[in-house]
Amino acid sequence: MPIIRVDIPEGHSREEKQVLHCAVHDAIASTWANQHIWIALREKFTPEGDVSVVVTVDLRPGRGREQERLHAFFDAVEPVFREIVGATREDVIVLVREFHQHACLSGGEELPSLESLTPALGHGID
Repeated sequence: MPIIRVDIPEGHSREEKQVLHCAVHDAIASTWANQHIWIALREKFTPEGDVSVVVTVDLRPGRGREQERLHAFFDAVEPVFREIVGATREDVIVLVREFHQHACLSGGEELPSLESLTPALGHGID
């Protein structure tokens, strides 16, 4: 159950934001959790010429292969940020923060098990 906040520079169209939202959703679904995904995409003030993108992912620990999942997620979203926002790899920051099961409810209920949510990593590395 990841909660993702994506902060992009001001001035992007709804259509561009929709593409970014879909790309982040698909990247999370293929790396961290395939359901119960919440994404907040928002604009941030930046000085002129600053195209940095900050992606914060809050999720529960314990899936395994976290570093590989982080790299796979980054590699999936970075090209879309480059295309739409103009960000280079160095302009994209992904921060993963972990919280424990007891620290979150969804619909007033405990979250589903990690086993039922966690996708296998692709590209022959599983």
